[in-house]
Amino acid sequence: MIYKFLLIFLLLLDMNVALAQHGSLSVEEAVRLALLNNPDLTAARSRVEQAKGHLTQIRSIYAPNLGFDFGYLRGDAPSAYLFKGIDARQLPAGVDFNNPGVFDNLEVGLTARYNLWDGGRKSLAVKQAKAHLKAGTHLRDQAINQLIGAVIQTYFDVLAAVEFVDVAQESLKTVNVQLKEARVRHRLGGALKSDVLSIEVRVAEAKERLIAAENAVELTKAALRRLLDLSPQQEVILSGEEWKPAKLPVGLQARLAAALEHRPDLRAMKSRLQSAQSGQELAKKQYKPRLDLVGRYYMDDDSGDLEASRANWTVGAMMSWELGDGGRRKGAVKAASSRLGEMEAQLKSLERTIEMEVHQAHLQLKDAKARLDVATANGERAEETLKLVKGLFSGGAATVTRYLTAETDRTMAKFRAIKARYDLKKAKAALGHVLGLCVRCAKDWKEK
Repeated sequence: MIYKFLLIFLLLLDMNVALAQHGSLSVEEAVRLALLNNPDLTAARSRVEQAKGHLTQIRSIYAPNLGFDFGYLRGDAPSAYLFKGIDARQLPAGVDFNNPGVFDNLEVGLTARYNLWDGGRKSLAVKQAKAHLKAGTHLRDQAINQLIGAVIQTYFDVLAAVEFVDVAQESLKTVNVQLKEARVRHRLGGALKSDVLSIEVRVAEAKERLIAAENAVELTKAALRRLLDLSPQQEVILSGEEWKPAKLPVGLQARLAAALEHRPDLRAMKSRLQSAQSGQELAKKQYKPRLDLVGRYYMDDDSGDLEASRANWTVGAMMSWELGDGGRRKGAVKAASSRLGEMEAQLKSLERTIEMEVHQAHLQLKDAKARLDVATANGERAEETLKLVKGLFSGGAATVTRYLTAETDRTMAKFRAIKARYDLKKAKAALGHVLGLCVRCAKDWKEK
């Protein structure tokens, strides 16, 4: 355990040094930092430890129960005097049992109890606790899966927002240059006042886009800091190092099969179903009797002079069988059966939800690939169009409206190309998340 905490500390130190010295994070480094820092994941790990503790408690029912008792008794009850005196092996001769007088007794003892048979309740309780632990482990993996997916998506949102700022700055620079030229031409009589005003309006629009893009960078960085559990003052610069996602299954059917096999929330639901099945069986076993072995070793004395030669011991077996409980066990069986029915319905619903999510992610990835091809081609055409129109506008062969339209088209085409490029990366990450493969990525990165 000490080595585990030491390893985590060294990893955290390494990440903090990377942030302080290099000031940039790759996707992989951001994910690792989130896995170490994120409080939601820490809470999920704590719940797993709680389940382990619960299983340890349940397993203790197989061990004998051993207790120590120490008692002092003073009185003049004839029955107590008789039995305590006999147990002390010091009952005097000729005592008047109707009037024994005041007596003192000190008793020290050990009592052991061991269950020999309980109708299978112990094994079912352990089975239920194991299923609960498995469910907790899978829910922790689900938290990892969701966290990694969110970090990757937010990481690319930040990169896209940064590039949006570059495009907005370029657009503002372009229209500012044309505004200066238009003002010069207007003073020389080569341009209309309306042309200048139109370009001034477009400059204001370009400034608004730049402000919106800069705000988007700060908002997405704040979201990333939240996932990485960094302070709001911590500056985060992303390296943008090319990401190598896990190999995804090809084809819808293969992806559906992978999701049904790997999704940690589905595994958790199946474990919860197993726990509910054990709970139903356990509730029915409450009607069974139980057989216990009970032993006691003890010593009595009136003066504290406890001698092993005067010790007593008893060993016996006791069967107990609850005959009436006012409907408590019947209600427990009904509640457990209803719980099982609820788990079965939730499992079926989750399977349908996963199938729908995989189908959506599959189509979104296909759509993202197609949109990237279209956006790239449109961006190249818009860039070439602006160059042509700019030359015509400078020579007076194109109107300001035509120039501004071409500039806007070029800017928006660049925005769409950037968005399409990162949407494809995000679509791959989203599909990996939907298939439950992010957990595998976390394990692979941990082994590096």
